[in-house]
Amino acid sequence: MERIISIDLNDDFIRRLTDILEEDFLRRNIPLEKVAIVFGGRRPALFLKRELSRRLNGAYFPPVFFSMDEFIKEVAWRKRPAKMLSSMDSSFRIYELARSAHPGLLGGSRDSFAAFLPWAEEINGFIEQLDLEEIDDDKLRQVQESAKIGFDTLKEVNFLLKDIIQLRKEFHASLKKEGALTRGMLYMSAAGCAKDVDFVDFEAIIFCGFFYLHKTEQKLVKELLVRGKARLIFQGDESEWEVLKDLSGVFSEPIKTNSRSHRQSHKLAGGGLPSDRQSQKKEPRINFYRGFDLHSQVGILREKLKELKNPEETVILLANPDALAPLLSEISSLDYDFNVSIGYPLKRSAVYSLFQNLFSAQLSRKDNAYYSRDYLKALSHPFLKNLNITSANVSRVAVHKAEEALTGAIENELAGEIFIRLDKVAGLRLLLEEAQDTLKHMDIKVSLDDIAMTFRELNHLAFGVWEDIGNFYEFSVAAEKVILALLEKSPLEKYAPNLKVAQKILELIEELRSSKFCREKFSKEEMFRIFTKRLEREMVSFSGSPLKGLQVLGLLETRSLTFKNVLVMDLNESILPKLRIYEPLIPRDVMVSLGIERLEKEEEIQRYQFTRLLCAAENVHLIYREDRETIRSRFLEDLIWKEEQKQGEVGVVKIPLYSFNLKVLPKKAIAKKTNDMIESLKKRVFSASSVNMYVSCPLAFYFRYCLGLSEKEDLFDDPEAADVGTFVHELLEKTYAGFLNKKPVINERFEKLFFAEFGKLFKKEFSRKMRADSFILENILRQRMKKFLENEKERNDIDALLMLENRIPWKIKTKSGTFDFIAGVDRVDRLSGGSLLVIDYKTGSAEMPNVNLDELQFCRKAIKHAVKSFQLPVYLWACREHFKAQDVRAALYFLRACEIKEYLQKSTPQKKEENLDACHKALAFILDELVNPEVDFLADEDAEHKCAYCPYSSLCR
Repeated sequence: MERIISIDLNDDFIRRLTDILEEDFLRRNIPLEKVAIVFGGRRPALFLKRELSRRLNGAYFPPVFFSMDEFIKEVAWRKRPAKMLSSMDSSFRIYELARSAHPGLLGGSRDSFAAFLPWAEEINGFIEQLDLEEIDDDKLRQVQESAKIGFDTLKEVNFLLKDIIQLRKEFHASLKKEGALTRGMLYMSAAGCAKDVDFVDFEAIIFCGFFYLHKTEQKLVKELLVRGKARLIFQGDESEWEVLKDLSGVFSEPIKTNSRSHRQSHKLAGGGLPSDRQSQKKEPRINFYRGFDLHSQVGILREKLKELKNPEETVILLANPDALAPLLSEISSLDYDFNVSIGYPLKRSAVYSLFQNLFSAQLSRKDNAYYSRDYLKALSHPFLKNLNITSANVSRVAVHKAEEALTGAIENELAGEIFIRLDKVAGLRLLLEEAQDTLKHMDIKVSLDDIAMTFRELNHLAFGVWEDIGNFYEFSVAAEKVILALLEKSPLEKYAPNLKVAQKILELIEELRSSKFCREKFSKEEMFRIFTKRLEREMVSFSGSPLKGLQVLGLLETRSLTFKNVLVMDLNESILPKLRIYEPLIPRDVMVSLGIERLEKEEEIQRYQFTRLLCAAENVHLIYREDRETIRSRFLEDLIWKEEQKQGEVGVVKIPLYSFNLKVLPKKAIAKKTNDMIESLKKRVFSASSVNMYVSCPLAFYFRYCLGLSEKEDLFDDPEAADVGTFVHELLEKTYAGFLNKKPVINERFEKLFFAEFGKLFKKEFSRKMRADSFILENILRQRMKKFLENEKERNDIDALLMLENRIPWKIKTKSGTFDFIAGVDRVDRLSGGSLLVIDYKTGSAEMPNVNLDELQFCRKAIKHAVKSFQLPVYLWACREHFKAQDVRAALYFLRACEIKEYLQKSTPQKKEENLDACHKALAFILDELVNPEVDFLADEDAEHKCAYCPYSSLCR
């Protein structure tokens, strides 16, 4: 039996391994259970078992399988069992050593564990690399001497490098004293004791499909090889791969393929073409595709999957985990079984977002009161508001009623409060009654006590359990309560991936609870930050039926596996290869001087795995994203270059940019008018603004005035233009009320009263809605009101102020009948010449009606562009009738610029009446159209630019 075998890259590794097991063991009557097989991961063992079942066609005892980590642990534990130290405990131990013996590492801003944790993790990782590669003190002394001169980095890093030998020894000694090991120490231990460990229970230990091996792994394998216990099966040739060439030197045996058929693999790996080699297998058919974003790539991949006839022999290589969700949403519609085995970022889960909401609520808490926004955000999370306490319906209704109460949809004492106490919410009887009434309409009978109990349990779980935590033990108890409650009472389990997320979080919680620092005192902010950082870098492994259906795998999950059809997404730089270009702590030249060339080795590992997967395939589809921010992968560039070399022409490879025919959903262009609707409209009291809305967009009028839909008011939202306008109108009404039927006198006494009222009203309207930044708006409004009063002083033509904030009724007769209007007039002044001036205050911008309507066409679109607004004409007509006066003028008073723009100011009396007559006819036409059953409510096609700001935009598509 050969000790070292290498298989062609274009061979099926699992089948060739099965051949070897049959020939070298089964035919020699060596039971397979006496063979240990070590793979890089666990997945190849499943495929090997399946292949053995097919070959043997019956029951059998399989070999004993190990991953490399499992085998290393087996070796070390056969000599001396030890407990493994968690990464958090390792980091805390480094923090303790830094604090006690190496304070220079802490600097001035990293005194706490939470602040030092990123450094501790990097130092821990650096020491682990030193251990895995068995870097001795002699090499480290050279680094220490250079650090004394100083590397071009932070002084604390130079301090670390000057002290690294001592720190590493202290770290190892403190762990050995407790009988604990890190991963790096475990590998060192296994390599050191390999010569003393006996494997009498195995006839052979076969290391399969490995590429790069750490120095500790090399030492262990070489020892077993020398003892005649180990066999190595590689894939690839040392002439093509520098890593294999290095291993050939380590094991003192060549790593060469048995056949001369690696011409194809050599091409894909980027080498020259051996002239005398003939390929036993056809080269894979490689197809290239360009997408313009993530979703277009998924679309391309879906279309290619539709063409496949053998999904069982297909793999989707997903280099970017963020693409998993959109990918699954697309391929789930295909009639394929599929299995996902890829690490998915935990931070993209709903459970992660829940913890973020809970932590935010605690950090914004003020004394015993919670910031209302964060309180509602936490309670409104789907998992909490659907918690089955009394029932999921009761919880959901209770949370929605709490939202309505706090945002002001229900008038109550808590409406608009920035901070609220938990007992105030749970004890608000009006809130409980509102929830009970809603549930009653849902045919759910529940008592007020049950609703109050639901609130108390929700509040306790979301907020109460976190209030008094002071260390990680107490934190873990609180977090576990939340997770267990979700598993027992929430809809979390209805979506299978959430169970994996919950399991991963429970494992992390247990790690924190059993950590050495669990009783150390931490602030809430530190604990939340540490826990959140851990969650952000955790990956959740999804595992389904690994031998069934189409496979969705990451690059490392494809090790030693072969598929006929290979589809790869996101073949772009920074994704494939995925490399950590910058070392955040240890300078790269330090790593290189120690022989740890991580960047180069990592690229070669990924290139090898990518090349190996493609070589053995028959059909390959490579998809990448092309835009201004990304470039295609160097792996892809190599393949394209080889094809250009083959065809003897640069640029010969044409890659199609895929586009998709998008069918934009049509607007709800038709909202039919019913007889009841028409009768209701005829009885309606219109305003100029409602008619303006119809002219601007009939469908928006339909939603607002026929269906009664309006935007939900939220007292916690930042003030908008409408809020400022309401404030200014109310202020001017209250302060100017004393001038009714008098000439306004703006003097020092009035200004004092005016701004006193300004302060009271501002506090009432905005101080509850805004927080510390309310003074900015207050100062802006105060300055504008000062300018307004200065402008008012200069208006010497006012004889008396006749009206403030009045609603004047008015009627208009049309072909369809008489329509009632209300003109909401802000102010009417009688001027010294006897005329009346109707004023409409504007805190923002507004359009003046057109003054030239000589050639007005009577259709809605023409009226929209010509008349623009019926507001001032309607106010003018209403005031003429109300005051029984003909000499009435109308104007917009722009408060921002303190400018009065009068409507038809420069027109002659005759021209003015002609314009008003045209407006009157236009208004009559619009009203007749509005109640015409033959004219449907349509979305205005000319208002596309306004759709983004329309509250009904999502309803009209």
